[in-house]
Amino acid sequence: MSEVAGGSLPRSDSSVAMESSPPSSSTSSPPPSPSDGPRRLTVTQLEQLKVEEEVFEIYRILRGIAPHTQSFMLELWRDTHIEFLTRGLGLLGPSYHVLDANRPWLCYWIIHSIALLGEPLHSELEDSVVEFLSHCEV
Repeated sequence: MSEVAGGSLPRSDSSVAMESSPPSSSTSSPPPSPSDGPRRLTVTQLEQLKVEEEVFEIYRILRGIAPHTQSFMLELWRDTHIEFLTRGLGLLGPSYHVLDANRPWLCYWIIHSIALLGEPLHSELEDSVVEFLSHCEV
């Protein structure tokens, strides 16, 4: 079990039963309060906890290493990241037009990541993103 925000949460390899949250609607009951007892986590929440624990372990290991040694252990694969991000933007096909409310945010975060890496967008890709976003207008 992991300690998170003062309470114990099951790990993803735990045998604790899981159930999905019911879909929200205007007639649904209010969200559970801490006094309602233990809350069952969804598969997604358990996977998120698993990732957080893995990242925490990496930070724990790096914290115990001298700074000059850390620089040898940490390496940004810039070209690989740019390729991955660019590929993500290139997948903005017609099936995504207006159907997925998250796609404009994904575009934003991908473009922001590319900008942080100091890479310009190719004009073809930029035009593709602008066209995709124009279909998302309300």
